[in-house]
This record gives sequence, structure tokens and C-alpha cells, in this order.
Amino acid sequence: MPYTPGPWKVEGATLIWAPGASANIAQAGELRAGDTVGFTTPKISSPDFHEVAANAKLIAAAPDLLKALEEIYDASRDPHTERVALAAIEKAT
Repeated sequence: MPYTPGPWKVEGATLIWAPGASANIAQAGELRAGDTVGFTTPKISSPDFHEVAANAKLIAAAPDLLKALEEIYDASRDPHTERVALAAIEKAT
């Protein structure tokens, strides 16, 4: 698993972290409407570079993953799948 294993936690509206991780997953300053969020890129030589890059890809894919999960929930006929999908959807929204 190249990305930081979960569970991931959100602190306030600006920090994403995971218990046991060696560094924060993402952090932004105070956000205002119209602001652009920027992050410091790790050095290529960093041993965590591949993990950081994998985290960024996972974060960028989140809207598509949420949409797919909502479609799975809507089409599901299995109560367990519906419970798991709904719990994840509620956590994300």
C-alpha cells in the first residue's frame, strides 16, 4: 500500500493526519472564498516521497470515488454493502 494507511483524521478544516504516520498528510492555512490551496512538495530524495505522492493521488480522486460509491449504494440490494457504503458516504460529506 503506497499511501498512508487509514484511518485518516480531520482536525479543524485545515489538517489531515493519521495516527502513527510520520508526517501530516495535508495541511492548509486559513481558507477564504476564492483562495488557492498550495502545499509544499517534498524533496524527491525524501524516503516518504512516494507515500506523499500516493496520498495526493488519493485525495485528488476523492470526488470520483465518492460519486462511484454513491452509485454503488443506489444500485445495491445487499444490506451489508448498503450500510458500509452509507457510512463512508456520511463520513465524506
